[in-house]
Amino acid sequence: MIPELLASSNTSVARLTMLSESLTTATSGLGQKTTYAEESTWYSDGQLLGSRSLPAPSPNLQFAITRLDNFAAIVFLALLPNGTVTGEYYLKSQSKFVEILSVEFRNGPSANFSAIATSEEAIFYGISGDEILQYSVDSEDPSVFNFMEVVYP
Repeated sequence: MIPELLASSNTSVARLTMLSESLTTATSGLGQKTTYAEESTWYSDGQLLGSRSLPAPSPNLQFAITRLDNFAAIVFLALLPNGTVTGEYYLKSQSKFVEILSVEFRNGPSANFSAIATSEEAIFYGISGDEILQYSVDSEDPSVFNFMEVVYP
């Protein structure tokens, strides 16, 4: 989940947004945006990840969300069971979501992620082997993540 700010003030939380999987069959589902609004209710806010079929929920299917552009843009990410990361981001200039078929990880070691996480400030963390790798999300092209450092060990 990630907070969304009021557009008018950019200081007050207006709602919470969550990326989850909505099952379509016993073995697959679709990415779904769900929002908790001021009316104190959760509601489906559309499909994400280009309506691509996702594998059934498992420890290997994980989601993460981060923000760009002073919290004006949102990036939804999914770690697939094969260790790759896909996603979708909001392109504010065109008022639409853009699909990320595969995140491009630049300048870092070869990675096959087993777990992912993000910060609210467009920082991505991925566990690959016995290392935790840190990347920054490129604000000009959110499908590109630039390697920063090995955080652990």
